[in-house]
Amino acid sequence: MDFVDWRKVPDRAKKQAEQLRGNSGRLGGRLYRDYIEEIIAEAQNRGEFDNLAGVGKP
Repeated sequence: MDFVDWRKVPDRAKKQAEQLRGNSGRLGGRLYRDYIEEIIAEAQNRGEFDNLAGVGKP
């Protein structure tokens, strides 16, 4: 019986993940961070963060 290290991610799973996200952590040519920051900025402009519980309190 051969030893199989269950902690290692199979090579095919690594390849599939790299194909989906690319090697640089990009989504549609943009960094995930940039995409998330854009979503947050749009929410701020719509005022979705106004009147949250605890506003102005330390």
